[in-house]
Amino acid sequence: TEPNNMTPLLNWQAPVAYFRFDGTNGLPNGTPDASNNNNIIWFYEDDVQPTFDSIDLAPTDNTIFQNGNSIVLDASQHQYLHLDSNLNVGSQPDPSSHMSMCTWIETIANNEVIAQLGRAGNDGDTEFQFLIDNDGHLHFWDYDGAYAFQNEGDEPSNHSNSVVNDGHWNHVCFVKDGVHGTYYVNGVADGAVTALSDARYSLNDFTIGGDYRDGVMFYNGKMDDFRLYSRTLTAPEIAKLAENNGAGGSSSSSSSSSSSEPTAITNCDELIAIASGDLGGNYIQTQDIDCETTEFTPIGNGDIPFTGTYN
Repeated sequence: TEPNNMTPLLNWQAPVAYFRFDGTNGLPNGTPDASNNNNIIWFYEDDVQPTFDSIDLAPTDNTIFQNGNSIVLDASQHQYLHLDSNLNVGSQPDPSSHMSMCTWIETIANNEVIAQLGRAGNDGDTEFQFLIDNDGHLHFWDYDGAYAFQNEGDEPSNHSNSVVNDGHWNHVCFVKDGVHGTYYVNGVADGAVTALSDARYSLNDFTIGGDYRDGVMFYNGKMDDFRLYSRTLTAPEIAKLAENNGAGGSSSSSSSSSSSEPTAITNCDELIAIASGDLGGNYIQTQDIDCETTEFTPIGNGDIPFTGTYN
């Protein structure tokens, strides 16, 4: 089964970027950012944005890269997602000294990039990569004039304990707290590393699914519910994101992976639906109380659009 995307129950600070991959990715206007920071990310194939058929909104070359409620990337086609402008952090600090990245992955490949920032031809001095290494472990390195979290060639122990390219759905995170880094797999801490320094990053060229600068290490498999935070998530918060392993739709705190995609945490439906929002054009924009999901509900044909606010 395909996931309906995680909705955490905790009233925590919003992410800098949140890509739900819930069926809207791949549209001609890009993949929306559910964090409300407008970090629209675009699909590329061989460094080109493909044209779209007006009927099925699939690339005209019939490449199927979107599958239900997750994204499917084909490394052989050099497919990736890329932010055309600098990462917009909104009211949040930039994700440098304190940062958390979490996503669901399903892959059997190795040596592939999950996400990276600042790795561009004109900016090679402030960057990071979160990837799956040659042995199938998670690996994070960053660079600010010199390596801070080192690559595995210099620090062989800098990786997760668990292998995550087992062909099952795994929830993976890397959390940076200054010079301290922690890997999480399926809600459980799975390795720690100490950096040589606390690197700072530029905010340009954020990419999911490949090495944007060198055109290598393309991700091959499924990915869902990608979140980037400019703070250090706590262990309970990460466990909450990963608590539903998708097996039969039942909730689980097990650290084991699952062959089926995670189903939604639906407790938010029991909360009051609308806290506040804006009316404009054809849609009402609402924000769930204690939840991060922004929903757009049609309100008619929009002949008399209303602009303003309501509570």
